[in-house]
Amino acid sequence: MSDDVLEIIRKLGETENSLSKREFISPVYKNKYVVTRIDKIAYTFSIPESKPGWYRFRPVNRKKAKILGPSSFQDTEIYQKLLEKVRIVLVQRDGDVFYGVPFKTNQQGLDIKILYPVYLVLDDMVQDFDEIICRYDGANLWYQAVEANNDQAKVNYLRESLKAAALPKKLAYSGLRFEDKMAYAIRCEIDKKVLERNKEYRLKHAVEHAGGIFKSFTEKGDHFNVSYEVDGEKYTSTIAKNDELKVLTAGICLQSQDQKFDLTSLISVIREGQHRDLIHRTR
Repeated sequence: MSDDVLEIIRKLGETENSLSKREFISPVYKNKYVVTRIDKIAYTFSIPESKPGWYRFRPVNRKKAKILGPSSFQDTEIYQKLLEKVRIVLVQRDGDVFYGVPFKTNQQGLDIKILYPVYLVLDDMVQDFDEIICRYDGANLWYQAVEANNDQAKVNYLRESLKAAALPKKLAYSGLRFEDKMAYAIRCEIDKKVLERNKEYRLKHAVEHAGGIFKSFTEKGDHFNVSYEVDGEKYTSTIAKNDELKVLTAGICLQSQDQKFDLTSLISVIREGQHRDLIHRTR
């Protein structure tokens, strides 16, 4: 065996013998392992379950590390500066994770049209459409700070536009950049899908609360056409787009009393009419 190989083995042994004396910083977000480089060698350590945050660790052996405590602000900042910097425009928060789009000038090959999760956004002041600074470790984006030049007037404009359901092509703020427009367009698409799911959930819940079986719905200008079954019989009713889901046209003869009912109470009436053989269809 050559002297060079023996020297490498000796240094490797010295490094591993001194592991328990080393300390390192790492972010934690629901992960069971952390990876760090010690003397140019990458080690993967299992860690105890802990709350999301930045921590100081010390190896117990080659496979396990223990938490010494939270990392100080200064130590965290030093660690973050070792990672690549990425600017992100935030789009939406989901639980304790934010999602955003990277600037098209990023050097990491991140796709501007894809939402990326940003972890450890522990600042309660951060909101949708803020521009932030992240650090990228090659796999994950870790929040560092809100961009110092974050244009609050622009951010407020985007938030108010979203509340007003303004279409992306109608945005008129003079300082909007490509990334801002992309973030807003993606958020509008997300909200549209959420809204559609919420509509279906409300209609389905109203039908099933009365014991019916929801089948489908179509949406018109000011109403829904809702199809459902009651005790094996199929019905379609026209329902107003309001919080009460008032009936416009029941689909059965109610002697012009249709609008006295909402969707749930209508199904109860249908069930009783079926049992008494009183149902007369109007379509």
